[in-house]
Amino acid sequence: MKGILRRLLYAMLAAVLIAGGAQAAVDAKVTRNNLPVFDSASFTEEAYLGRLSKGTVVSVLAVKGAWAKIELNGRVGYTGAEYLDKVEEESATRVKGYANQNATVYKSASASASKLGTISKGTAVYAVGVSGKFCRVQNAAGTVTGYVYTSCLSKTPPSDNSAASTLQQNKAKVIKLDWFDGGSSLVDRGCYYHIYDIKSGQLIRVKYTTGTNHMDLEPATAEDTAKLKRACGGWSWERRPVILIAEGRFIAASINCMPHGGEDTLSGNDMDGVICLHMTNSRTHGSDNVDEDHQAAINAAYSWAHG
Repeated sequence: MKGILRRLLYAMLAAVLIAGGAQAAVDAKVTRNNLPVFDSASFTEEAYLGRLSKGTVVSVLAVKGAWAKIELNGRVGYTGAEYLDKVEEESATRVKGYANQNATVYKSASASASKLGTISKGTAVYAVGVSGKFCRVQNAAGTVTGYVYTSCLSKTPPSDNSAASTLQQNKAKVIKLDWFDGGSSLVDRGCYYHIYDIKSGQLIRVKYTTGTNHMDLEPATAEDTAKLKRACGGWSWERRPVILIAEGRFIAASINCMPHGGEDTLSGNDMDGVICLHMTNSRTHGSDNVDEDHQAAINAAYSWAHG
């Protein structure tokens, strides 16, 4: 009986992904301990990456045969699809919502309680209760619970227009931030932010995927990739002045618009690879040098805000 149920759940997971195509990634929970993961659909020692614990939640990108292509913390691998159960997102007592601004997560329903961390604007959470001005929330797996001001949550994702409007109202707050003195510690890999392209007026949502000397970014969706290409007039190494909107800060920055290298973590966004974003004094990955053209574009972005 247990084997029949497992095969049924596997079939349901495969059906969801096949029906939705490349963009239909779903969250799934590992159902056995020490589940092996490989860098290709191959049970070989050369392809072995490691093991996942029971209860770990991964993002399933595709299912083919007995294999599931998964993503966890920005890394992509392959494992047995029959050992993954789709996470049920919503129920009558668990409602999905989004942070409409960067919000502090508290240990209990009080602003004087210890802080568990911060969730970025646009982050999906699941409301499981209300206590005064606070909402009790969980992550998708239900493994992390905290309290957020109810006013910081909305039923639908915040629109790009609100981010653009916020920037226009806060141009005087645009700063230059040294990458090695506060910049790299402000942003976190795997988190989503916005960049405002000054020349075109395009606002593009991006994911910070890799990079230590500067940020390597991927457009969040195919629509964001289209915005990026429109802004740049096609793929180009040209340095462009932008404003990075991250963690409530507005930072003068510079990007190029040429996808290259890096670890591609997003499927369905119509772009392979990453683009680079530089802050003040950030360096190139290869030559470990400060790029003068990027720094000039950063100064141009700052002048746009304060000129």
